[in-house]
Amino acid sequence: MTTALAPGQRTGSRMTYDASRGVVVLFGGHDGSVHQGDTWEYTWGSSWPDETCDNGTDDDLDGLIDCFDPDCLGFPDC
Repeated sequence: MTTALAPGQRTGSRMTYDASRGVVVLFGGHDGSVHQGDTWEYTWGSSWPDETCDNGTDDDLDGLIDCFDPDCLGFPDC
């Protein structure tokens, strides 16, 4: 995906998905000369489909269905 702003190339960074906020978080790394201490977040726009947690379908197209999707964390039937 292309974004208007993006972090520079780096090694040794850490990335995770924050399911409670629905964002991918990137922290730090090394750009070849400087250790980076920055944090970047990526989220999908409102056109990205939401996961419906009880229909047997991968609604948000992330490869995870219903209760196996972190988006359904806290859903009563999971």
